[in-house]
Amino acid sequence: MPISRRWLWIMVVCLFVYWLLRLPALLALPVHTDEGGYVVWSQWVWGERPLQAVEGGKALMVFLAALANPFNQGLFVGRYMTLLLGALGIASAYAVARKVHSPQAGVICALLWLGIRRA
Repeated sequence: MPISRRWLWIMVVCLFVYWLLRLPALLALPVHTDEGGYVVWSQWVWGERPLQAVEGGKALMVFLAALANPFNQGLFVGRYMTLLLGALGIASAYAVARKVHSPQAGVICALLWLGIRRA
């Protein structure tokens, strides 16, 4: 197996581990103040104030959550979109480190991302 394909598979495993670690505990924590605001903003996209998220500076996550029907299980939708953006962040960090240095550096960057605990 060529070295680039091997490192790519290691990256896929990193993304899979990311999902396995975070998805089961997605609703374990209580609602945080900011999360409630984002869920309400994503509901407003469908209603009376569609550009409220742009004014607040948090448009990407809010518009993604709005695409996923935030009226039903809004907290889950908001946290799932955050999880999705985190996975895109890991993939982007891998791609940048791979391009700048090497595939090994990309995997190390992804592993460091996985090792960081965020609240």
